[in-house]
Amino acid sequence: MRWQHVALGVLITAIWGFNFVVLKVALVGVPPILLTAIRFIFSCLPVLFLSRPKDMRWRDLIIVGLTSFLGQYVFLFVAMAQGMPAGLSSVTLQLQVFVTILLSIVFLGERPKLQQYLGGAVALAGLGTIASTVGAGSSIPILAMMFIVLSACTWAYGNFMVRQAGPDAGFGTLAGVCWVSLVPPIPALAIALAVEGPDRITTAITHIQPITIAAIAYTVVFSTWAGFAVWGYLLSRYPAGKAAPFALLVPVFGGLSSYLVLGETLSPLRLVGSLMIFAGLGIILLPWNRMLRQFQA
Repeated sequence: MRWQHVALGVLITAIWGFNFVVLKVALVGVPPILLTAIRFIFSCLPVLFLSRPKDMRWRDLIIVGLTSFLGQYVFLFVAMAQGMPAGLSSVTLQLQVFVTILLSIVFLGERPKLQQYLGGAVALAGLGTIASTVGAGSSIPILAMMFIVLSACTWAYGNFMVRQAGPDAGFGTLAGVCWVSLVPPIPALAIALAVEGPDRITTAITHIQPITIAAIAYTVVFSTWAGFAVWGYLLSRYPAGKAAPFALLVPVFGGLSSYLVLGETLSPLRLVGSLMIFAGLGIILLPWNRMLRQFQA
């Protein structure tokens, strides 16, 4: 993988990690499913000026929109509403990495190398280490855990569809992301009306605060437009075993952002877990064969 693409992968996971802090701000004034609808209403507006990528099939566009965008966030927010802590949600959601890789192995015939298996194992152990520091002593409802797993699986299936479609489909472009963003608003609004109710929605919209507007702008511009464009670009050009593990950095940057911005505790065990994830990515991405040959020479 080119170093520029590695830098993009790290940058975008840092943006997504900080997004958990932004979401905490936004969710103070706006109920979660309504927030999903508003996010994608604004995310899809550039389709007024951007043409749909010519090789992006409507079927793929709809499936990715229903899974990576609608399913991921609705299930995530419902899980959090059912009692799943935000920190543990950000960690558990990264199960999507391994589901994405599994789908690519089974249906696309991808075969990860030994170093990818080893790096994935180290990164998974780091993820588990971080998970052990979140929500200690709390009782997580089984329904909440089921919804967060559904969130991870829907995101993973969307990743698989982007990987299957290939780079020419345009999912790794701003235009592609904006056109996919057309899918979630109407079903998200319908779910919001059913679950959160018209009174709560009306109150949230009529009493929206400037800081909430700023938080929504961040999720649209950085987390959606930039984030998913880069994510689609990497997924469509690299095997899932190389591209998907970058998402394991999301809870690392999420924990660091919460520490710096919200004053949350950053325990030594979480630091160890974060270093293990970085080590796992290093094992996956570094050209060990070439480095070994140069060393022997």
